[in-house]
Amino acid sequence: MAIEQTNTWAASPVRPRIELLRLLIRNGIRVLACALVAGASVFAQQTPAAQSQPVNGVAGVAAPALPIPTTAILSGVPVRSIRFRGVVPADEPRFLKRVEQQVGEPLDRAKIQKSIRALYATGLFDYIAVEARRVDGGLELTFAVTQNLFIGTVSVDGLPKRGPAEAQLVNASNLDLGQPFTRERLNAAFPLMRKVMDDNGYYRSKISSTETIITDRQQMDIRFHVVPGSQARVGRISVEGTSGLKSSQVQDIAKLHTGDPVRTGEVGEVVVTTLLPEYPLIRFATGDLSAELPGASPCGRTNMRIKGWLGRADQTAKVKGMFVKPSQLAEVAKRHVEIRKYRLVIDHDARNTDHMTLHCEIEAPGDEVLARTVAATLRTVCNLRGDVVFEAPGALANDGKVIDDRRKYD
Repeated sequence: MAIEQTNTWAASPVRPRIELLRLLIRNGIRVLACALVAGASVFAQQTPAAQSQPVNGVAGVAAPALPIPTTAILSGVPVRSIRFRGVVPADEPRFLKRVEQQVGEPLDRAKIQKSIRALYATGLFDYIAVEARRVDGGLELTFAVTQNLFIGTVSVDGLPKRGPAEAQLVNASNLDLGQPFTRERLNAAFPLMRKVMDDNGYYRSKISSTETIITDRQQMDIRFHVVPGSQARVGRISVEGTSGLKSSQVQDIAKLHTGDPVRTGEVGEVVVTTLLPEYPLIRFATGDLSAELPGASPCGRTNMRIKGWLGRADQTAKVKGMFVKPSQLAEVAKRHVEIRKYRLVIDHDARNTDHMTLHCEIEAPGDEVLARTVAATLRTVCNLRGDVVFEAPGALANDGKVIDDRRKYD
């Protein structure tokens, strides 16, 4: 850690009978040394940057060089007391053990320097200043410090019931327990957390924070406050042309229903409109699945970008002579509010017969009773038996598949 120093000379009057020696270090990069002399002008000096050395063998901690040409005025004056300002009283004895300058000894500039280095090497201090004031029979030394703060508990309030979980926003903040707290690190958390809210359709959310200092633990507890605003939702859905499918079927395939939350990156069917005179198309449904690609194009174009081909929209499968459609699975999910996302996997069992397993993402751990209830709904809607497996949020791939037919006929 480098020490930044410059040459500066200044003078100003001081009150008589006050002598003050101040040695300052902040963040290990700036050093200031000055002496105030009774009834005289004051001179402060900062010298050019010196070669920094490790302190007590601790890598990355600079040993500040403190040339103080006027310190000799106070050198040799006996020290009558040493105390700390800015620490919890219970911690003062352990910090005093790191101070090489002792009570009863003459003031020694080298010992003051070593004391500052030893205290700074602990990593517990952001700012250290040593003040020496004349008292009867000698000097009173005060180590005025500002302690470093470390990130403690991080919590979030104000989240909507059907929005992201608190753990998602805490993880997105990148504020980990025990990290050194800085205002820059806190400010960097806000856009990351807002991105999570945007991904869940809360594009007008506002996030603020309250910081609480726990002095005895040098800890900064952070609580974020979320005002989610209204969630973006799908408006009116209309289907044009003769696709051979009902409007409700198209909506089920594209996973777009009036009132559904809109999420960034959601997979849906690509619909194309081209006004070319030779071959005009108005909302032509391609049957291909894709998703919006966030961010600007490197080439500078500003129109919407989409990901590559993610599959076909028509996912109807035939199981034991019965057709299973995405619209039927959507009906199952509507009857159970716990289900956030679902996928039906069709494969062959040990007897080489068709077997269905409905995988459902739910927020809380599922129980056997809920699994049996969902399985009964699946049988009622599809007229087929199937197993139900619960998954954690985010476990199912966002690839647009509602029915995953894994059967092989070779």
